[in-house]
Amino acid sequence: MLERIKDKYKSNKLVYIKWIIAVLPLLFLIIIFHRIPAQIPVQYSDDGKIISYASKYSIDMLLQASLGIISAIIITFGLKFILSINFKPEQDNYLRIVKIMEYMGIVITAAFSLFSFMILVKYI
Repeated sequence: MLERIKDKYKSNKLVYIKWIIAVLPLLFLIIIFHRIPAQIPVQYSDDGKIISYASKYSIDMLLQASLGIISAIIITFGLKFILSINFKPEQDNYLRIVKIMEYMGIVITAAFSLFSFMILVKYI
């Protein structure tokens, strides 16, 4: 019983880590917002020329900074759905499977957050 409580606590720490990683690009946007030009390029042609611009106050900026949060939400609900269909909490390896899926969620969220950072740094 004590082992299950310890594993549950470790799993909660993984959830917190995932959400911290997801929110970092949005915090970065808040910090650098005053340095971003009024118009930002949003679409490029095949040869690299800018086709269209958007205001820095448009929803595009918020969506680009929120990729990590969006992926974390999808992963969280997706993992809960997969776990509820395929696994029962009474199984011996249930907590190990939850932990592996949480690690996968952290990696995927980190990838989307890194992509958000790359987009945002381009605008500075």
